[in-house]
Amino acid sequence: MDEIIDISRLGDLKNYSVTTVFQPRWDNVLLMTPYDRERTYILTTDGEELILEQRLQEVLRNFGEFAGVHQIEMQTLYSIVKGQTMGIIAGHYELVPTCGRGNCWVAYYMAHHVDHYQRNQENNGVLITFKCRSQKLITVAVGTSSICFNRDAN
Repeated sequence: MDEIIDISRLGDLKNYSVTTVFQPRWDNVLLMTPYDRERTYILTTDGEELILEQRLQEVLRNFGEFAGVHQIEMQTLYSIVKGQTMGIIAGHYELVPTCGRGNCWVAYYMAHHVDHYQRNQENNGVLITFKCRSQKLITVAVGTSSICFNRDAN
C-alpha cells in the first residue's frame, strides 16, 4: 500500500499550503477535517493538502450554499432516514461525516470518490481509499471506530 495520510497526526506531518481563497466543490475535494479550532484541513482530488483559514462548520455552511443544498432539506432527509450526523447530499454526490459532529476526530469525506474502505488493524480506526483525478489511489486513516463509520456509511 502506498503512503497513508493519518489525519490524527496532521500537525506532525508537514508544512501545508495555507490559503483563504479555496472554494470546496463536489469535484475538487476528497476530505475535510478540522486542522485546529480556526482552520480546516482539505485533501483535494489532485492529492494536494491545504489549510483553509476558516472553521470547519463555516466551510461546510459555505459549501452547502455554493452547492445549492439547503440545510432544511438535509434536516428533513436525515430525519426521514433517521441519520445520525447530517452530511450534504445532492443526487449521487455525498459529503458525509466519519462519525458524530462532536467527535474531535470527525472528518467529512466525499463518498462518491471512495474506492473502498476497511478497518485499520493498527488502531481499530478506518482506512478510506479515494480515487483521485489522475486515477491514483490515496488512502486516509481516520480515527473513528469501524462500527461508527459503518453505521454512518450505510
